[in-house]
Formats: sequence, C-alpha cells, structure tokens
Amino acid sequence: MNIEERIFTKLFLNEAFVIDKKKLTEEVFHFKLKGDIRFSNYKPGQHLRLLLYPKQAGKLRDRVRTYSVWNYNKSKEGSVVDLAICTSSEGPGSRWALESEIGTPLFISDPLGKFTLEESKKSILFIGDVSALAHFYSFRKYRKENQSIKGIFYGTDETGLFQDFDGSRPFSFHPINKGNDLQFLNYCRELKFDHDTMIYIGGEGNMTVKLHNLFLRDLGVSRRQLKAKPFWMSGKTGLE
Repeated sequence: MNIEERIFTKLFLNEAFVIDKKKLTEEVFHFKLKGDIRFSNYKPGQHLRLLLYPKQAGKLRDRVRTYSVWNYNKSKEGSVVDLAICTSSEGPGSRWALESEIGTPLFISDPLGKFTLEESKKSILFIGDVSALAHFYSFRKYRKENQSIKGIFYGTDETGLFQDFDGSRPFSFHPINKGNDLQFLNYCRELKFDHDTMIYIGGEGNMTVKLHNLFLRDLGVSRRQLKAKPFWMSGKTGLE
C-alpha cells in the first residue's frame, strides 16, 4: 500500500450507499446517502469528502470530491445525509451524479472543514452561487433563534437555484454575465452591515477572490469577521 492509499484508507472509513436521488434543476441533483457516518462533533457548515467509484482503478485523488452537508439525520440503523450535487463542471463528480442510481456504493469521510457557522455573531451575510446554496441552507437551519441571516446569490439564471426543504428560496438573486461582474461588485460595495455580522463568501473561485478582496481591502472588514471559500474554479474539473 503506497502513501496515498494509506492516507485515503484512514480518511474514508465510512461505507455508504445512495438511497434516493432526485433532480432539482437542470444541473443539480439531491442525493440521500446512508452509512455509518459520525456526526457527534458536527459543526454546521462542515463538508464531507466522497470517494466515488470505489472499485475503479487509477489514482484515488482523481475520484475525491467535496460537498457541503445540506442536512443529516441519525438513527440506530445509521446516518442519512442530504447533499446537493451540481453537474455543470463535467468533472468526475458531475459524471458520478449523472450515472449513479439507488444502491450505488461509495466511501465518505467524517465531517470536515472550518467554513462553519459562527454562533456568537448577531447576524449572518452569505454571498455565493448555486454551488454554495446547500451550505447557506444548513446555516439557515442550524443558526440560533435570535440570529438573523441574509443570503445574496448570483448567477446567469435564477431557475438554477433550488428550494430549501420547506419549499422556500429565502435569498435575493442578482444576475451576472460572464466577464461582466463589475455591477455585482458595486452592489456588494454598498451593502449595509455592522461589526456584529459574520460575512461568508462561497462559490466560483475567481468571484470569491474578488469579493474577499472587496470586503477586506476596500471596505476594511476585519479578517475575524470574514470567511471565504472557493467551491469550484472556472476551467477546472475540481479543486481536489
């Protein structure tokens, strides 16, 4: 067993299976996966790493993809986790989402990541695209009762943004065309928020960097008040 195999053997301890699959939009599927996943130390906003095509030969890293936990439920029979998987990138994750069916096996890590809900802040401002929408919905569900949350999502078409489990779409949408993002950046420049607001930026990598620089450098937001995470990068099939 080589070093890569040793690392991945320790990371992907949980065997899981697809128990439900539904198409939410033209490019997004809702998956329910069941397995012995440990959520005892779960923090809202953490993600899971999935090892797809576990019986396929080749480099393991090429089959690893990362998805936010939209929702989860624990029982004596195991954990069931809800994921939203986009198929627009045409990478391994997109292909798996299109090809997989009920009963398809895979391996999953325990919850990971630090792009998590900050419960000490009075309010949350979340800016992102469809790839970060399930992440926003998890914040919405697990936030404290007195914690307000505002979502601002961008994209070429609002129809690509799926509903939360309760049927709502509690965010504002701003259309943005490729190569013409100045108007959206100027809109974000005028947003009103105070020092007790935690700002999250997630989605396409280039836009995430631009928004991060806008808030940090131009608007003088403290690093302690700002978290940013690229969920995907234009021109690449994945960040792994």
